[in-house]
Amino acid sequence: MSAIWKQFGDQTRAAVYYAMETARANHLAQVGPEELLQAILSFDCDGRRALEAEGIDLKKVSECLLREGDSHCTLDDLMLSPLAKEATDIALAEKSRASALEVNTLMLTLGCLQCAAPRIKEAVERFGISHDKLRQHLRRSESIERESFLKVLKKRIS
Repeated sequence: MSAIWKQFGDQTRAAVYYAMETARANHLAQVGPEELLQAILSFDCDGRRALEAEGIDLKKVSECLLREGDSHCTLDDLMLSPLAKEATDIALAEKSRASALEVNTLMLTLGCLQCAAPRIKEAVERFGISHDKLRQHLRRSESIERESFLKVLKKRIS
């Protein structure tokens, strides 16, 4: 997985590590999309800010994720569940689609929401979190990043 980690931004890697540590502390065998989303909500990052911008009550979403999340049997070696791996694959595809330098937490949030268990998706949607709204935030952040990059490039050329 080291080649994949190189494509993840610092905040995204921190969120994944936090999810792993939290899962380990709770005696879960695997980190699922719900645990990844819970970790993203714990950090000041793109994914969290996009949800806040939509007026989402993050505390209620977080409580819902904790109540609704699946528990797994305890294993010595903690790993990403197949659905969490699928969420990271979606995030990597978002990175490629956006021609971004790295995967950010908003991309990982999109992946988590697409891969979460149906009851988690329903619970999260009750709070007004939708894939379309997050995609709009991603597009806005991409255009801001592009504009910033172009400004820096123009300064360097001048």
